[in-house]
Amino acid sequence: MKVKGIKRGQIIELLEKINIPDGVEIVIEVQDFETANGDAGEGTQEKKANGTPDQQRRPPLFGSAKDLIWISDDFDEPLEDFKEYME
Repeated sequence: MKVKGIKRGQIIELLEKINIPDGVEIVIEVQDFETANGDAGEGTQEKKANGTPDQQRRPPLFGSAKDLIWISDDFDEPLEDFKEYME
């Protein structure tokens, strides 16, 4: 029997109702998946053994985003649109 479920912490919530008595041993087989950050889940060793390069992100260089963010000189000035609320 195959039943789909969602893992939340150490609990697996089944998406379908099943009729199995309490106390029955259940074996769970997890299929290959990809995590939110792109790391492979199950089967990682197989992919590395097949010659697929292991891509690792290098840490960002300090100061590499310099001049990418700009804030206007009048940023702290009151807005004309809210003038009536400030009176």
